[in-house]
Amino acid sequence: MSWTDPAQIGRWFEAYGPRLVLYARQWVDAAADDVVQDAFVSLIGLKHEPDHVQAWLFRAVRNAAISRLRRRKRRKKRETAVAKGAADLFTAKADDLLDATEISQLVSGLPDDQREVVVLRVWGQLTLEATAEVVGASTATVFRRYQAGLESMRRSLEQANAKTKEQSCPK
Repeated sequence: MSWTDPAQIGRWFEAYGPRLVLYARQWVDAAADDVVQDAFVSLIGLKHEPDHVQAWLFRAVRNAAISRLRRRKRRKKRETAVAKGAADLFTAKADDLLDATEISQLVSGLPDDQREVVVLRVWGQLTLEATAEVVGASTATVFRRYQAGLESMRRSLEQANAKTKEQSCPK
Protein backbone atom coordinates (compact mmCIF):
# COMPACT_ATOMS: atom_id res chain seq x y z
CA MET A 1 0.00 0.00 0.00
CA SER A 2 1.30 3.46 -0.97
CA TRP A 3 1.85 6.11 1.65
CA THR A 4 -0.50 8.43 -0.30
CA ASP A 5 -3.28 5.85 -0.26
CA PRO A 6 -6.50 7.55 0.91
CA ALA A 7 -6.96 4.92 3.61
CA GLN A 8 -3.48 5.66 5.02
CA ILE A 9 -4.10 9.42 4.92
CA GLY A 10 -7.43 8.81 6.66
CA ARG A 11 -5.72 6.84 9.43
CA TRP A 12 -3.20 9.64 9.92
CA PHE A 13 -6.00 12.17 9.98
CA GLU A 14 -7.89 10.18 12.63
CA ALA A 15 -4.75 9.70 14.70
CA TYR A 16 -3.27 13.21 14.44
CA GLY A 17 -6.09 15.50 13.26
CA PRO A 18 -7.65 16.45 16.62
CA ARG A 19 -4.23 17.06 18.21
CA LEU A 20 -3.16 19.16 15.22
CA VAL A 21 -6.30 21.27 15.52
CA LEU A 22 -5.63 21.88 19.21
CA TYR A 23 -2.05 22.78 18.39
CA ALA A 24 -3.10 25.23 15.65
CA ARG A 25 -5.63 26.95 17.92
CA GLN A 26 -2.90 28.65 19.89
CA TRP A 27 -2.34 30.87 16.84
CA VAL A 28 -5.53 30.81 14.79
CA ASP A 29 -8.54 29.74 16.81
CA ALA A 30 -11.26 29.97 14.17
CA ALA A 31 -9.12 28.77 11.26
CA ALA A 32 -7.45 25.82 12.99
CA ASP A 33 -9.45 23.24 11.02
CA ASP A 34 -8.53 24.91 7.74
CA VAL A 35 -4.83 24.98 8.66
CA VAL A 36 -4.88 21.25 9.46
CA GLN A 37 -6.71 20.44 6.25
CA ASP A 38 -4.14 22.45 4.29
CA ALA A 39 -1.34 20.50 5.99
CA PHE A 40 -2.86 17.19 4.90
CA VAL A 41 -3.31 18.48 1.36
CA SER A 42 0.36 19.48 1.36
CA LEU A 43 1.29 16.04 2.67
CA ILE A 44 -0.54 14.37 -0.20
CA GLY A 45 1.31 16.61 -2.64
CA LEU A 46 4.77 15.49 -1.48
CA LYS A 47 6.79 13.30 -3.82
CA HIS A 48 8.24 11.23 -0.98
CA GLU A 49 6.91 10.20 2.39
CA PRO A 50 8.46 12.24 5.21
CA ASP A 51 10.68 10.30 7.59
CA HIS A 52 8.41 11.14 10.49
CA VAL A 53 4.90 11.96 9.28
CA GLN A 54 3.59 13.13 12.63
CA ALA A 55 6.45 15.59 13.14
CA TRP A 56 6.13 16.78 9.54
CA LEU A 57 2.40 17.46 10.02
CA PHE A 58 2.96 19.38 13.26
CA ARG A 59 5.65 21.46 11.56
CA ALA A 60 3.40 22.13 8.55
CA VAL A 61 0.51 23.14 10.82
CA ARG A 62 2.79 25.39 12.86
CA ASN A 63 4.18 27.17 9.80
CA ALA A 64 0.77 27.59 8.18
CA ALA A 65 -0.85 28.85 11.39
CA ILE A 66 1.89 31.38 12.03
CA SER A 67 1.72 32.58 8.41
CA ARG A 68 -2.05 32.96 8.65
CA LEU A 69 -1.70 34.88 11.92
CA ARG A 70 0.83 37.24 10.36
CA ARG A 71 -1.41 37.81 7.34
CA ARG A 72 -4.34 38.58 9.64
CA LYS A 73 -2.24 41.08 11.64
CA ARG A 74 -1.01 42.80 8.46
CA ARG A 75 -4.55 42.96 7.07
CA LYS A 76 -5.90 44.38 10.34
CA LYS A 77 -3.12 46.99 10.39
CA ARG A 78 -3.90 48.00 6.77
CA GLU A 79 -7.64 48.11 7.42
CA THR A 80 -7.14 50.22 10.54
CA ALA A 81 -4.94 52.65 8.63
CA VAL A 82 -7.46 52.90 5.80
CA ALA A 83 -10.35 53.36 8.22
CA LYS A 84 -8.43 56.07 10.07
CA GLY A 85 -7.67 57.81 6.79
CA ALA A 86 -11.31 57.61 5.75
CA ALA A 87 -12.42 58.96 9.13
CA ASP A 88 -9.98 61.84 8.76
CA LEU A 89 -11.74 62.85 5.55
CA PHE A 90 -14.88 63.58 7.55
CA THR A 91 -13.34 64.93 10.75
CA ALA A 92 -12.83 68.64 10.99
CA LYS A 93 -9.50 69.80 12.35
CA ALA A 94 -8.91 72.95 14.36
CA ASP A 95 -6.85 74.52 11.59
CA ASP A 96 -9.31 73.76 8.79
CA LEU A 97 -10.16 76.93 6.92
CA LEU A 98 -13.24 75.63 5.12
CA ASP A 99 -16.35 73.90 6.26
CA ALA A 100 -18.50 71.52 4.24
CA THR A 101 -20.89 74.29 3.16
CA GLU A 102 -18.07 76.42 1.75
CA ILE A 103 -16.59 73.46 -0.09
CA SER A 104 -19.98 72.54 -1.54
CA GLN A 105 -20.43 76.12 -2.75
CA LEU A 106 -17.00 76.14 -4.37
CA VAL A 107 -17.61 72.83 -6.12
CA SER A 108 -21.14 73.87 -7.16
CA GLY A 109 -19.69 76.99 -8.78
CA LEU A 110 -17.58 74.98 -11.20
CA PRO A 111 -18.67 74.22 -14.76
CA ASP A 112 -20.28 70.78 -15.03
CA ASP A 113 -17.31 69.06 -16.70
CA GLN A 114 -14.83 70.37 -14.11
CA ARG A 115 -17.14 69.66 -11.19
CA GLU A 116 -17.62 66.04 -12.26
CA VAL A 117 -13.87 65.44 -12.56
CA VAL A 118 -13.06 67.14 -9.23
CA VAL A 119 -15.72 65.13 -7.42
CA LEU A 120 -14.58 61.84 -8.95
CA ARG A 121 -10.91 62.54 -8.14
CA VAL A 122 -11.32 63.98 -4.63
CA TRP A 123 -14.34 62.25 -3.14
CA GLY A 124 -14.37 59.21 -5.40
CA GLN A 125 -10.58 58.85 -5.02
CA LEU A 126 -10.33 57.65 -8.62
CA THR A 127 -7.13 57.80 -10.61
CA LEU A 128 -6.95 60.03 -13.67
CA GLU A 129 -7.25 56.93 -15.86
CA ALA A 130 -10.33 55.67 -14.03
CA THR A 131 -11.91 59.13 -14.08
CA ALA A 132 -11.27 59.34 -17.84
CA GLU A 133 -13.02 56.01 -18.29
CA VAL A 134 -16.02 57.16 -16.25
CA VAL A 135 -16.49 60.46 -18.10
CA GLY A 136 -15.58 59.08 -21.52
CA ALA A 137 -12.69 61.45 -22.18
CA SER A 138 -8.94 61.16 -22.57
CA THR A 139 -6.68 61.22 -19.54
CA ALA A 140 -5.15 64.48 -20.78
CA THR A 141 -8.58 66.11 -21.00
CA VAL A 142 -9.49 64.91 -17.52
CA PHE A 143 -6.20 66.25 -16.17
CA ARG A 144 -6.84 69.69 -17.74
CA ARG A 145 -10.39 69.81 -16.36
CA TYR A 146 -9.14 68.79 -12.91
CA GLN A 147 -6.41 71.44 -12.88
CA ALA A 148 -8.81 74.09 -14.16
CA GLY A 149 -11.37 73.19 -11.48
CA LEU A 150 -8.82 73.34 -8.68
CA GLU A 151 -7.42 76.63 -9.99
CA SER A 152 -10.91 78.11 -10.21
CA MET A 153 -11.68 77.10 -6.61
CA ARG A 154 -8.31 78.49 -5.44
CA ARG A 155 -9.03 81.87 -7.10
CA SER A 156 -12.49 81.96 -5.52
CA LEU A 157 -10.97 81.28 -2.10
CA GLU A 158 -8.34 83.98 -2.54
CA GLN A 159 -11.01 86.49 -3.54
CA ALA A 160 -13.18 85.57 -0.56
CA ASN A 161 -10.19 85.82 1.80
CA ALA A 162 -9.23 89.22 0.38
CA LYS A 163 -12.80 90.52 0.95
CA THR A 164 -12.79 89.17 4.53
CA LYS A 165 -9.49 90.89 5.29
CA GLU A 166 -10.74 94.19 3.87
CA GLN A 167 -13.87 94.01 6.00
CA SER A 168 -12.03 93.09 9.20
CA CYS A 169 -9.22 95.63 8.86
CA PRO A 170 -10.45 99.23 9.06
CA LYS A 171 -8.38 101.77 7.15
